[in-house]
Amino acid sequence: MTIGLAFIYLELSIVCSAATELLESVLRKRATHLEAGILRLVGDKATLNRVYAHPLIQALMRDDESKPSYIPAHTFALVLVDVLGMSTAAALDPKGLDKVEGTLQKALRPLLKAAGGEPARFKQYIEDWFDASMERVSGWYKRRTQWIVFGLGFVLAAGFNADTLRLANLLARDGAWRASVVSIAEEHVKASVGSQGPGNAPALRDALQKTAELGLPFGWGPGPEVTGLSSPQLLSLPARAALPGWVGAWVLKLLGLMVTALAVSLGAPFWFDLLNRLSMVRSANRPDRKERGASPVGAEGKPEIQQQAA
Repeated sequence: MTIGLAFIYLELSIVCSAATELLESVLRKRATHLEAGILRLVGDKATLNRVYAHPLIQALMRDDESKPSYIPAHTFALVLVDVLGMSTAAALDPKGLDKVEGTLQKALRPLLKAAGGEPARFKQYIEDWFDASMERVSGWYKRRTQWIVFGLGFVLAAGFNADTLRLANLLARDGAWRASVVSIAEEHVKASVGSQGPGNAPALRDALQKTAELGLPFGWGPGPEVTGLSSPQLLSLPARAALPGWVGAWVLKLLGLMVTALAVSLGAPFWFDLLNRLSMVRSANRPDRKERGASPVGAEGKPEIQQQAA
């Protein structure tokens, strides 16, 4: 059952990753966060505009309107010293920072002093300063993205009816479904190990199509019968129920969907690694016929003890 749930979470995570990439390409929030981070570095909008208008930055843009979502630290250092007119040793005069206003002057003055008048060292210090600042920007972006992924995961779980409580119940009670999902999971792991994991997020349409082709127990319609539990009870809410029972069913449904959304938010690499380890453990614990020891029945159909006595 654990392997089955891990595989279902993996497939949903892949679809969620594709949806997140699609949303990012539309909203371009990564570029917005980068611009906000650089604005905090340079301190004012005028200097920010000069940095983004530089030819080295313009070369990273897809078009005139879209700003880059990534700027190398080396490129930023070259652009900044060029914009400030401090690209040569003669220009590395502390008095030259007097024309720089705000927090940028306070940040560059100790870097300039530590560089000792060497342009290469000054640029290296700016690169280190930029990288440290971008780590914080990356933290902002990841925290924000985590909430987006959780929201998309909940929508995805609701659309597929991927309720963890329902799926766990189905996998625990229906041996045929469990064996089918585990078999698909093992084949998926074997095919993916050669390619070093699930890889980059595929297009959303391809991810949805592949998930649908796997035949996993998704959907809101009638499903397989389970011993001791009918399909309407397992795969959907009861059609006729008293209000307390109906409310309780919805609470359990929402709880199961939220658990699925939390699991999906962990990401496809997490579930792929876990699924790979579970499959290895399962394979190691599956004895071959030779490893089970010699059969108590000999080649002639007699117990081996009787053959030795003869």
